[in-house]
Amino acid sequence: MAKAITAITPGFSFEHAARAISILWMIAGLIALYYALRAWDIDRTYCWATCGLVPFIPVFLNPATAVTNDAPGLLVGAGVVWVAKRFFIDEHYGMLVPSVIILLSCCIKGTFAFPFLALLIVVGLRSLVDFIKKKDIQSFRNILSVIGMGIVSLIGVFGWSIIQSHRGDPSYVSAITGVSTRPVRGLPIGEFLKTIMSTFDFSQIPGTLRRTNDSVGYVFWLSILQIVLLGAVFFLYFQNDKKKSQTYLIYSTVLSMLLVPGLIQIREYLSNGSMLIGVSDRYAIAVVPLVLCCWALTLQNSKKPIVGWGVPVIGCFICFSAVLGLMPA
Repeated sequence: MAKAITAITPGFSFEHAARAISILWMIAGLIALYYALRAWDIDRTYCWATCGLVPFIPVFLNPATAVTNDAPGLLVGAGVVWVAKRFFIDEHYGMLVPSVIILLSCCIKGTFAFPFLALLIVVGLRSLVDFIKKKDIQSFRNILSVIGMGIVSLIGVFGWSIIQSHRGDPSYVSAITGVSTRPVRGLPIGEFLKTIMSTFDFSQIPGTLRRTNDSVGYVFWLSILQIVLLGAVFFLYFQNDKKKSQTYLIYSTVLSMLLVPGLIQIREYLSNGSMLIGVSDRYAIAVVPLVLCCWALTLQNSKKPIVGWGVPVIGCFICFSAVLGLMPA
């Protein structure tokens, strides 16, 4: 898209066009997230309040102004929330529409498959239990549908990798940071367990956030954000009034958070025998909308619109005012 813009307007550089496209990705993601939350029968007040929180979450703030394939992460995450609604509320397991969403998402970035895989695992286990109990044909069809969508996600990840492997500079070495140079001796159990919970903290500060992490005010905002994002799943667990759809959402969200660092570390170890010291939350950017859905449902269940609006207002004030005033010279 950026190349098309520069072709039409030669005076507009590719870098500026690509940054503008990232902003458009985030706007599209916000719109999609709003309607995905509405699909969960969440009141408009809580949908708007939750969407208002998104621009001030570091994992979204950086991709919205950079040239990166993380930019569509919010839109993909909104798709995950909508597919979760289709599975857990409608109990509709038709393959066509989810498969298209999964395939397109996996073609953008392989790690976008993780939250979809978590949904499929939860639905697959649920269908398997139903089949064991009832022995009905519908449960068996659901299992086949889940397997089919899982295959589609693998086709998207590995198929696109095969296509892309013939392009670009073959001598290029990816500048991935954070890989430990210490050799792994024996089974990498310790290295694996050290990072398995790393994506539970979505308030991590990306290193390219332009010095905002030096501000006293921004540290305060991250503390609030950590409570919201880390606690959303657990808040909902105690407030879901035994609704099955919300319970399955909790299972899927927690499983997604565990799958991201787990599969990333396994892939890294199998590829070159090394382990990542820490798994960045950018790998789990498509999981954050699931967490935000838990947060919106928590607000609705507890009927706390003041809290819902108060958090993004504080974030807006700190990010645009306190950061500039309290940033060291």
